[in-house]
Amino acid sequence: MFRGAFKLFRVAGITVYLHYTWFLALWFFAQSPLERYSSPVWNYAEALGLFAIVLTHEFGHALATRSVGGKADTIILWPFGGIAFVNAPRRPLATLWAIAAGPLVNVVLVPVFYGLNRLAAADHASLNLNVIHFLAAMQLMNIVLLIFNILPIYPLDGGQILSSILWLFMKEVRAIRIAAAIGMIGSLGLLILLLSQGGIANNIYAILIMGFLFFTARRAYVNAGRSQNVPAVHSDCHCPQCQNSPPAGLNIKCPQCNTQFDIFAAHAVCPGCGQRYTHVPITCGMCHSTHPIADWLTVATVDAGTPGDTAPH
Repeated sequence: MFRGAFKLFRVAGITVYLHYTWFLALWFFAQSPLERYSSPVWNYAEALGLFAIVLTHEFGHALATRSVGGKADTIILWPFGGIAFVNAPRRPLATLWAIAAGPLVNVVLVPVFYGLNRLAAADHASLNLNVIHFLAAMQLMNIVLLIFNILPIYPLDGGQILSSILWLFMKEVRAIRIAAAIGMIGSLGLLILLLSQGGIANNIYAILIMGFLFFTARRAYVNAGRSQNVPAVHSDCHCPQCQNSPPAGLNIKCPQCNTQFDIFAAHAVCPGCGQRYTHVPITCGMCHSTHPIADWLTVATVDAGTPGDTAPH
């Protein structure tokens, strides 16, 4: 359970949560004066339709992430749209597909809504005018969401797509910082444009979204910078007691051939002479407990029972 959210349903192994503040957004949209409808009920229907499009979009992200071997099992709907909690493999093309799949869902919906509106126009005499206006609104909102989402403003999909493309040609951290910097500039530019067009009162919801985008992009920029200063660690090795990953670096000298090497990276095998050191005791820098190197490594990477194991002196 996420703080401030409750479970709606679960489908295809993906649990959808709804944040309680979503009802504020529903109320906000429903209060907008939509004179094209004969009843305010259609205002709520239009707001629900918008979030249905958003939910479909988020499922696109989640299912695409799974298709490349990533993890995606949670979606949260909240006032600013939806969030699919995805963990794609750390490869640029895999990440690119996981992000691009969301807007592609909106692309697929364009001809669907167009076809429905064409059918409604051909049979307008027998259809309720509220239905005709509702279908037209769904078509317009889907197109607006598509265009807005592919703007190169991090963390919108367009900004993350830009980051993934840049990642093909540079380090991931630098790609994120460039995309985040563009995102901060873009969100500020849109905010200034909104204020110049209608002031604060007429654009309060859009201004809140711009503020959210700016501060999210800024956080991504700062966090990416911090990660550059974090020492490299062996994420596939863990202390048996506290699960801390050991730092990378030359941390042992082979007494047989005097080769210095990283015992974790070499999977406890000296690259100089091939001597195994799977029983060497390693002290964790976090909890200070000591365990044989074999216990730090996974079974798949080391044979702890190899005859002739030696501990360096």
